[in-house]
Amino acid sequence: MRVENNENETISLLYSNRIRIHYAFGEFLLDFGMETPENDEPEYGVRIVLTPFIMKTLRDHLSKVIEDYEKDFAIIKEPPAPKRGVKKAKK
Repeated sequence: MRVENNENETISLLYSNRIRIHYAFGEFLLDFGMETPENDEPEYGVRIVLTPFIMKTLRDHLSKVIEDYEKDFAIIKEPPAPKRGVKKAKK
């Protein structure tokens, strides 16, 4: 899916509720994925590779944005784990 951002640029949009982060010399690898009740394991479909400097810049920006978000809305808490394999009985 493509969307327009605040700078009037068209960019790709991906929803992700899972992330894996790996590193090797000179790079960080961020794998974004989606977990659904139908699948036992998340499916990862996008990898972003960052230099160490950009990774630290991202960390700093994320810390500031999360701080601002929590001031505006509420403290972000970890959601409860989804119940897997539990089905409601039919009446």
